[in-house]
Amino acid sequence: MELSRGTSHDRNHKQPQATGDPPASTVRDRSMLAALVPGVTGLTLGTFTLGTALLTAGVVGAPSVVPLAALSLPVLAWLLWLTATHLHRVLTTSDCDCLPWRWTLAAREGERHRLQRDLHDGIGPALAGLRLRLDTAAAGLADEPDARVLIIDAATEAARMTDEVRRIIDDLRPLDLESVGLTDGIRRLVKRVDAGGASITVDLPAGSPAMSPETEIAAYRIVSECLTNTLRHSGARQITVRMAVEGDHLLLEVSDDGVGLRLTGRGDGTGLASITQRTEEIGGRCTLLTRPGTADGTLVRTLLPRFLA
Repeated sequence: MELSRGTSHDRNHKQPQATGDPPASTVRDRSMLAALVPGVTGLTLGTFTLGTALLTAGVVGAPSVVPLAALSLPVLAWLLWLTATHLHRVLTTSDCDCLPWRWTLAAREGERHRLQRDLHDGIGPALAGLRLRLDTAAAGLADEPDARVLIIDAATEAARMTDEVRRIIDDLRPLDLESVGLTDGIRRLVKRVDAGGASITVDLPAGSPAMSPETEIAAYRIVSECLTNTLRHSGARQITVRMAVEGDHLLLEVSDDGVGLRLTGRGDGTGLASITQRTEEIGGRCTLLTRPGTADGTLVRTLLPRFLA
């Protein structure tokens, strides 16, 4: 696609050079997060196991168990919120700017991978078990319609929390990358996206090129963000995703035949800031060509280093 008189955004990221250990605040946040994940799981299972045992043994009746369940869900929601808050601080804290940029990226991705595993193996199954216990409890409350409604509502909320945990797990590291790699992961991504009538064409290598994990994740996220932006803002009928190896770099291009973008700065709400940040974080270069108000569309081109020094 040829875009004359286009608007180009081309930024080079200057990496920090200072060295040092993680600051105390970062260590504290990570330690608290490490404690919160199993804590949420333990509280969830413990509370509902206790309630189920008391109900089964006839120590308490259904009306006594319902307040216990009602009390536990707000506490669980608060702990999940607290976990998410510390997760955000751990993964985005500016304190890490004191570390060498390459070490920071590696440490952050390692943290993401560990948290993904903990959530997948801990909170996820715990919430699934919680929902099963609630469904079982609801089935035994045929003579207590009011209590049964409360238990069913709690089971619905547990299902919603389970879906949210799955979303967080995928955000930490796309499951597609774990199972099939970047090339087939992008193909899966394109198949899942709601194109709304637009046609999406892919031009990808036969296999996944060799690259560092940081580059692989950045590339996947950039393509995902570009597709979201294009479908949301451009009104395009044709979208093309292209990936190619250029020496030591990975080239990504997402182009469309939409109306173009009117740029108002980094925080313009079109996701361009996120794309630029992901590119800059690993020392890449992002270029945007667009003609607002025309049918010439938009081209987002990123050039990423395949291997980080």
